[in-house]
Amino acid sequence: MNACPACGAAVPAGARFCPTCAAPLQAQPEQRERKLATVLFADLQGFTSWSERFGPAEVSEMLDTYFAAAIPAVERHGGQVDRLIGDAVFATAVETGTFLEINAQPDRLDLRDSHARAAVEAGVRIVVSTDAHRVHELANLELGVFQARRGWLTKADVVNTRTWPQVRKLMKA
Repeated sequence: MNACPACGAAVPAGARFCPTCAAPLQAQPEQRERKLATVLFADLQGFTSWSERFGPAEVSEMLDTYFAAAIPAVERHGGQVDRLIGDAVFATAVETGTFLEINAQPDRLDLRDSHARAAVEAGVRIVVSTDAHRVHELANLELGVFQARRGWLTKADVVNTRTWPQVRKLMKA
């Protein structure tokens, strides 16, 4: 029997993952493919201040009009819209009371600090999550906290800095 390098548990010969902690036991072959890509990021200048003067229905209608023009323009030039983030997500999150997540996994960190700040300014509440699948990944929380701090978020902006009764109250609001 071999020992897991992550947790030290005994593992059967030929195992690809530790049966105790699920750590990979054999180095996975790196498969990289080089591709040429063009990335377009479009931001609606002044959107946050503009949207504060209108209700969610008007903001959604304006964004729908914008996306109805922008998406076909990208597609006409051979592009593909992977996701719509930013202002559209913020408007919907405010309207539905949805919390947005700063995922603290090092290979994710999918809500940028500037987007987190814009979300809070739009009235969205943020959750910082480790997305941990192993105990040692709980330490990644620090990365999410750093991301929130870079976005100038305060304790009041982050849902999971509250007590459970306070969180439950926010979820019912």
